Amino acid sequence: VKEQRDRREALLKKHKEAIDKLLTPDQKKQLADKRAKARAKAGEMQAQHLAKMADKLQLSTEQLAKVKASHTTVKTKMDAVLKNDKLSREERKASIDKIRAEHQQSMAGILNADQLKQWKELRQQGPRPGMHKGGKGMHGGRNGTNSPEKTNSIK
Repeated sequence: VKEQRDRREALLKKHKEAIDKLLTPDQKKQLADKRAKARAKAGEMQAQHLAKMADKLQLSTEQLAKVKASHTTVKTKMDAVLKNDKLSREERKASIDKIRAEHQQSMAGILNADQLKQWKELRQQGPRPGMHKGGKGMHGGRNGTNSPEKTNSIK
């Protein structure tokens, strides 16, 4: 499994380099703009998530400011770990686990006992359908319009 993962990562890196060589400067700019829009949308989604969490947990203004600061710290640390190509997969996983543990400690210091319990319950529920993992994906689901079953039958 580890060998397969390493091969996959090497292929992805090689693929990105090949694509980068093929793109014109205008295409590279378009791609960068598209990525910037995606990051902006992710930021909006995070703000909405934080607002919903503040409402559900009935956070005070002071608590909300501390939670925002904690989330910003976590995001900065996570980005640094994920962008660090020198870390092995195991080192990256260990670093991420450490950041998550620190975040949980931080939240325990910000929230009262009832809020902390409710926050943990919300985390256990995971993403709702249609969110991160529940969507139909690139092929429109198992029998979507671009699924392999339909495209193979067109031959």
